Amino acid sequence: MIVSENKTGVFRSSGTIDISLSPCTEDTYYFTGGTVNGFIGADGGVFHISGGHFIGEVMLNNSNEEAKLEIDLSCDAEFASLEHMIYTNEDSPAIHMTISDNVRVNSMVFSVMGDGVLNYTTLIVNGGYFAVNLRTWANNANEGNVVVSGVTEQYSSQENWAADSSVYAWRIREPKGGIGGVNLDGNIDIRDVLAIQRHVSEYKLLTDDALINADTNGDGVVNIDDAIYLQMYLAEYGVVLGNNPRNYIFHIFGICISRAPIFYETAANYKRIICIILPLIILLSVLAELLAAF
Repeated sequence: MIVSENKTGVFRSSGTIDISLSPCTEDTYYFTGGTVNGFIGADGGVFHISGGHFIGEVMLNNSNEEAKLEIDLSCDAEFASLEHMIYTNEDSPAIHMTISDNVRVNSMVFSVMGDGVLNYTTLIVNGGYFAVNLRTWANNANEGNVVVSGVTEQYSSQENWAADSSVYAWRIREPKGGIGGVNLDGNIDIRDVLAIQRHVSEYKLLTDDALINADTNGDGVVNIDDAIYLQMYLAEYGVVLGNNPRNYIFHIFGICISRAPIFYETAANYKRIICIILPLIILLSVLAELLAAF
């Protein structure tokens, strides 16, 4: 089967299909099963791949720099060779690929090229089986923003190892208990706050699932801010666990301004609040002197 450019496809097959797919579009494509031979090279588009055994090379890129590219790999899709290359410029749209569930990837390449500043996450992995330790691989990927969430495990006769362990020796799985469930007892309460505080003070360090669940504000670091954020959640301040509040600082006429909501008054944000208060005090003092002169 050959699919030409600018054509949306939904592919379902229990047998083997030969396909050559090279779209340069923003259309949506679905792959849900079958054994897929041939080359897939996309420059843009939205791809939902929830099944299928991809024997040929799969390249999901945006070499025209202006194409929207969104990729969702889930369920039990399997890839012999997966490549995700991003070309950026100042006007490039956001691009992302997510890998989850029981996706299997034997060989994977990820790189970023171009003149744009990549200030957003482009690859998110929260599940799957891999031939290499994907967490180590991501740490060595010096281009782009790669987030590997979940627990990394190496095969050692674990139960429920869905993939061929001779090929896929590593897996990423979702942590037990969920974000905020630090002590893994099935509840989120003040005891989880205390567990984070003990970790921060190095009294009792967290590991594996508990350590991942302790990053309650989703900034990638476990510190006292996470304990405060979890307390705010328990006090029903309206915060969302795992959602980084993303406090930005910018300047207007040399005055530092913070976009941090007032209720995100963590230790890190006090500095941001000071950035507002001090310039205002100085400005009011100058205005008072000017008024006094008149």
